Amino acid sequence: MGQLRPRAAHPAVRGLLEHADPAVRSVAADLLASQPAVGDVDVLIAAYTRAAGDPFDDARLSAVSALGAIAQASADGRLR
Repeated sequence: MGQLRPRAAHPAVRGLLEHADPAVRSVAADLLASQPAVGDVDVLIAAYTRAAGDPFDDARLSAVSALGAIAQASADGRLR
């Protein structure tokens, strides 16, 4: 099996932040965190908000972690 390259799969990964399954959204946010990009801030904030009604907190925690990775990676990320 090939190795997943998050940046190459970026559009598909971003789309998974809207998946019905919180576990899928959590993994998608984790993948985005591995390649932090300021352009993902808005979709991660939306994912965090969407996860408010989830039965477990994994998707929310992953979104926060990804936002933290973006903030740590660049000054622009901290300003958003």
